[in-house]
Amino acid sequence: MSSRRRRPYHLAKHCWATVLPPDQFYFPSGHTITAFAMAVSVAYFYPQCYGYLLFLAASIAVSRIILGMHFLSDVVVGALIGIGLGYASVCVCMKAIELSL
Repeated sequence: MSSRRRRPYHLAKHCWATVLPPDQFYFPSGHTITAFAMAVSVAYFYPQCYGYLLFLAASIAVSRIILGMHFLSDVVVGALIGIGLGYASVCVCMKAIELSL
C-alpha cells in the first residue's frame, strides 16, 4: 500500500533528520499503524493503561513528522488503519476465545 509521494525531508531538509529510511516513497506511516494497532489491542485487555498507550502511540506518530519521515496525512491515515486493525484483532481474539469455550 505504498505511494510514490516523496518524504518531507526531500522537500525541506531537517538538521535532525540524519537517518535515512530504507526507501524514499511511503504512505501511510508503518510505525504509526503498528503503534496504534498495539495500543488499541493491549488497551482492550488492560483498560487502566489506555491513556498511557494512546500517549505512546501518538508520540510515535508525532516523532515521524518531526523527523521529516512523514507528512501529517501519512500519520493520520496510519493511525486510522492501526485503530481498525487493533479493533479487528480484538474481535478475532474474542471470537476465538468464545468458540474455544
